Amino acid sequence: MHRLLENYHDQLSVSLLPMGQAKALAGEWQAGPVGVHLPNWLFLGRSSLEVIIKSFWMVASGNGGQVQIRTAGGKQSGPAHPPFEWLSKFDAAWRKQNTAPRAFYVGLLSFDLYRFIENLPIKSKFYQFADYSLLIPAEALIIDHSAGAAHLLKAGPGWLPEPEPGRPGGGVPNEPIFSESKSGYLKKIEHIRELIRAGEVYQVNYTIRISRRLEGSGYRFFRRLYRENPAPFSGYVCLPEGEIISNSPERFLAVKRERVITEPIKGTIRRLEAAEEDRRQQERLLSSSKDAAELNMIVDLLRNDLARVCRAGAVQVEEHRRLMSFRNVHHLVSTVSGRLRPRVEIADLLKATFPGGSISGCPKYAALKYIYEFEQHPRSFYTGNLFLRFPQAREMDSSILIRTGLVQNKQIHFQVGGGIVIDSLPEDEYEECLAKADSFLKVTQRFDDDIS
Repeated sequence: MHRLLENYHDQLSVSLLPMGQAKALAGEWQAGPVGVHLPNWLFLGRSSLEVIIKSFWMVASGNGGQVQIRTAGGKQSGPAHPPFEWLSKFDAAWRKQNTAPRAFYVGLLSFDLYRFIENLPIKSKFYQFADYSLLIPAEALIIDHSAGAAHLLKAGPGWLPEPEPGRPGGGVPNEPIFSESKSGYLKKIEHIRELIRAGEVYQVNYTIRISRRLEGSGYRFFRRLYRENPAPFSGYVCLPEGEIISNSPERFLAVKRERVITEPIKGTIRRLEAAEEDRRQQERLLSSSKDAAELNMIVDLLRNDLARVCRAGAVQVEEHRRLMSFRNVHHLVSTVSGRLRPRVEIADLLKATFPGGSISGCPKYAALKYIYEFEQHPRSFYTGNLFLRFPQAREMDSSILIRTGLVQNKQIHFQVGGGIVIDSLPEDEYEECLAKADSFLKVTQRFDDDIS
C-alpha cells in the first residue's frame, strides 16, 4: 500500500483552473460516464463544493477482512485487516506519502460494518457490494463555487469499472415492488413497540426495501433526480459491483482538524402544495412530541458517541430542532459539536460513532440487534456513509446514505423507514415511508417515460 501511494504521489499533478474553463470541462464530463459526482456539498458548512472523478487511479474494497485493490493494471489482494484498522493504515500512509493539500479520496462504508465492531455474523447478502470502498482519482475536478476556485487533478492511467453482474434479483417489473406487505410492516412496528414497552429498547429505525426496474444510464437517472430534488449531500458513485445514487439531505460527520460536528435528522412530514397548508405541516412537525422525543434520544446518543473520542466537556448541542425544508418533505435537525482528543484519527472517530444513531436507534447496539433480526437482509451501503477526505488538510465531510438507491442488474433498490418509539402510530409510520420514497418513485416513472 505504501508503495502504491508513493507511486500515486509521484504521478499526481494539481493545477488551478479558471472558473470558466472548469465549468466547461465539468459540462463535458457530465455527458458521462463518470466514477463519482458530488454536485454541491456544503463542505464543512462553508463551501459549495462540486467534485467529479472522471476516472479512478485505485479502488480498494474490503469484504470481511480481505482487501482487493484494483488499478488500471488489474487486481491484486492486499493484506487482511479489520475494516477500521485498514482505513487507519490507509489514511496514515496517505498523509506520509502525499503532501498536496487538494489531494483527496472518497470513501464508502456499508451500514453492515457494525458487525465487525460487535463481532456478529452476517446474513446472506441481497446486495452484492463490498463492505467498504476507498476511491482514489486518476482525473478529477474540484470546483469551490463559494470561493470561485477550481482545481484539476491528474495522475497516471485511469480506468472506470464495468459493473459486474451480481446475484439475479428475479424479474422486477416497472411497478414498484415492496419487500414486505403493508400488513407485514404494521405487524413489525407493533412488535417493536412491544419491545419498547418491555424496556428492551427505546427506539428502533426499521426499514423496508422498494425495488423497480431501471432502464438506461444510472448516472443520467442520478442527474435527473438531483435536478428535481437537489439535496445537499447528493452523490453518485460507480463501483465494479454496481452504482450508488444518493439524494441524501443528512450530514454524518464533518471534521476540520480537531473540530467535529454531526447533524442528525429526526422527524419528517410530507410537504403540501398550498402555502397555508404547508405552513400548518411545519407547525405540526415542530409541535410533535413524538418527533421531539425521537430527536432528543438521538442527540443524547450522539453526544455520548462523540464523548468517547472528544476532549472532556467539549461536546455540546449547538442547535436543536431546527426546521429544514426540501421539495417533498420537512425535517427536524440538530447540530452537535466537539473537539477531538490529541492523536484521535479519522478511523477512530468513525469507529466510535458508527453507524449513525439517527438510522439505527437507541440504545444503539440493542437497536442494531433488532434491525438484524427483523429486516429481511443486510442494508449494504444504504444508511452507511459516503465521505470526502482531504488527509493533508485534516478535513473530511460525510453523509448518511439515506434516500439512496443501489443499482444492480438494471434494477434500482431503495429502502425507507423511520425511528419507531413508544408512541409511534403504525399507519403514520407507513405514510412517512411513502413520503420518503416519493422522489425516487416519481423520478423513476418519469425517467422510464422519457426513454421509452
